[in-house]
Amino acid sequence: MPPKVGKDAQLIFQQNIEEKLNNENSYVDLKESSQLIIVKKGDTLAEIIPPTKGESGRNVRGEKIEGIQGKELKLKLGNNVEVNNNKVISKIDGKFLSKETPNGEISLDVSDEHKIEGNIDYATGNVRFPGKLIINGDVKSGFYVEATSYLEIKGVVESATVFCEGEAKIFGIKGAGKSSIKVKILRCNYIENANIEAEEDVIVKTAIVNSNIKAGKHVIVEGGTGKISGGYTLATNLIEAEILGSEMGVRSICEVGVLPDLNEELNKLEQKIALDMENLRKLNSIIKGIQVLKEKGKIDQKRLEYYKKSFNTYKMLLSEVREDKEKFMPTKPITKVVFQLEDDEIVPHGYQKQTNVPR
Repeated sequence: MPPKVGKDAQLIFQQNIEEKLNNENSYVDLKESSQLIIVKKGDTLAEIIPPTKGESGRNVRGEKIEGIQGKELKLKLGNNVEVNNNKVISKIDGKFLSKETPNGEISLDVSDEHKIEGNIDYATGNVRFPGKLIINGDVKSGFYVEATSYLEIKGVVESATVFCEGEAKIFGIKGAGKSSIKVKILRCNYIENANIEAEEDVIVKTAIVNSNIKAGKHVIVEGGTGKISGGYTLATNLIEAEILGSEMGVRSICEVGVLPDLNEELNKLEQKIALDMENLRKLNSIIKGIQVLKEKGKIDQKRLEYYKKSFNTYKMLLSEVREDKEKFMPTKPITKVVFQLEDDEIVPHGYQKQTNVPR
């Protein structure tokens, strides 16, 4: 009875990884057809099943012959993976890579960098990557790109959505008024008809045209002919450009000194005040109408209750409007004025021809 050979060692991938590896790209939503296998730190990627020893045999004298051990797994651990208790575990958030060589060796890696050679379009689908993402083409209209640590787009971003927790370097942006870009720091050659929010800085080489820009620190257009024309530009610390505005009379609004989030709160507060004032006007009309009926003795109990309810609502709403107006900052233009820094406060003074104000 010859001894039998045991089972070879096996590498069993997690089900979601196995499905991706064997998927033939049969997707319904073509915008979500990315073949990336994204894993998180601590995820189990695969389980190693050790080889087993085969059944024992016997020789002609009846002596036992030990079974034969199955083949060991030819496994090469690459970057950012480790083995613990026969489980292959990812050490970072990133892209899972698996490769098998002709001699049967399997290499496993998790990379924190992903590169796309062409455009972001229906061929790639939307891309979300937890690391450094480099795109050598354009981001086409309607698609979504997300990276965590760093994003580089060597082409043009059209009316697409782009998000990056870190720095983003983009060749150019032509948003057609529909793009939405949120990053920590943005470096770009030009921006046209785009909506940009930067936690810190927006740094542009040539021009910002008809765009809405919000920056937590600085908006800087570099170069001797750098310009900001049209749109709305808001920065907390600094807006810098050689040319501000347009000879064609296109309205260009620039604001410095208000945090973007605070400015958004002020805009919402302004809208709330306007709505509350309209409701006060309507309530005032209702109250006056019921008062006329009361004076004529034509009011019944139901209308009287409605009068009391409307009056109480009016008083409450009036109180809210007064409180909201106290929170609101002045937005009317101030003319013929000089601002001075006095004890860390900006103080306005009446304009005089010789102010002798140090600059």
